[in-house]
Amino acid sequence: MRYIEHILQRLNYIGRESAVVKELQTRLPEDLPILYDMIIEDCQKGRTKEQLHTLKTIFIWTAYAVRPLTIKEASELVALSTTDSNALDIEEELIGRSSRYGST
Repeated sequence: MRYIEHILQRLNYIGRESAVVKELQTRLPEDLPILYDMIIEDCQKGRTKEQLHTLKTIFIWTAYAVRPLTIKEASELVALSTTDSNALDIEEELIGRSSRYGST
């Protein structure tokens, strides 16, 4: 179910019909490992190595946390995982780029 949900979110994010059709013809993942590779590829686009490292740290903590992280906790985690104070803005990620990878 998560596979289908992510594909639908991805196509919705693309928006334009011609781009969606092209995506369906060329990039529709056949299984979960390919889907995960596509997500990682999307995450890497337009990010510095420092931002990508910080984002991976947040994803790891989110995956293994016994409860959802608060925005404050995630922001503190960003501060602990990077020396660049502008590496990643959690609130911007939640409503922007990373919002398409979220769960319901």
